[in-house]
Amino acid sequence: MSGYQQGQLSMDAQLQIRKLEAAYRTNGDRPVAYLDETSMPAGVYEGSDPFYAVTAVVVSKRDHEAIRKDLLAIIGATYWHSTKANETDEGKATLDDLARYIGEGKEPVIVSAQALVDPEDKSMEKARAACLTHLLSSLHGGSHCEPVNLFVLERRQDQKRRNIDDFTFKAARKSGAVPLTAETLQVSPTYENLLWLPDIVSYAYYRKMAVKQSGLFDHVEHMVTQISPVPPVKESSPGRP
Repeated sequence: MSGYQQGQLSMDAQLQIRKLEAAYRTNGDRPVAYLDETSMPAGVYEGSDPFYAVTAVVVSKRDHEAIRKDLLAIIGATYWHSTKANETDEGKATLDDLARYIGEGKEPVIVSAQALVDPEDKSMEKARAACLTHLLSSLHGGSHCEPVNLFVLERRQDQKRRNIDDFTFKAARKSGAVPLTAETLQVSPTYENLLWLPDIVSYAYYRKMAVKQSGLFDHVEHMVTQISPVPPVKESSPGRP
């Protein structure tokens, strides 16, 4: 994006772009993990259990620009959202093309999913924190691919929830789950189209888990490594002696 184009954006948008550019410079030639989430609370679909999942697609620095161009060519627009695309026949066809495209690539795809969601976790923030922490720790440790130090997430809509994520990342660093040097950044997909990758995989995962339609996920399943954080264990009340 040119300096002139950036000048036409809001201050918040310009700040997101500058932070992203700075993070890429600091990260150098190392791979970047792009993250998105999907979830389903209890009671939405009969016969489907609640779940929370965070998807990471890890992209090598040398492939960033080529994949951005490919995605734009397939979509034919600068905006994408998988859930909205699935509302039209044209969008469904594009979704299928995108899932096939991802499935033909070589990028590691890791889904950190928690199937045992505490019924008291109404906002599912605890499940999100567990999935994110486990995912970042696994990726930085090199468990599934080359170690990752930069994590770019789809930006949450309001500041309150962005602050919750910041607290999660601080806690992960404090506990040693991820090192102090690991960088996390929340950015709108408008300014980083590579965030469309985990959005597509997350939606495919949702269709498989929530409504038992695995067609989209079938295209990428061979690339996916599924991991799961250890579910929190509630302390039981002491019994009678």
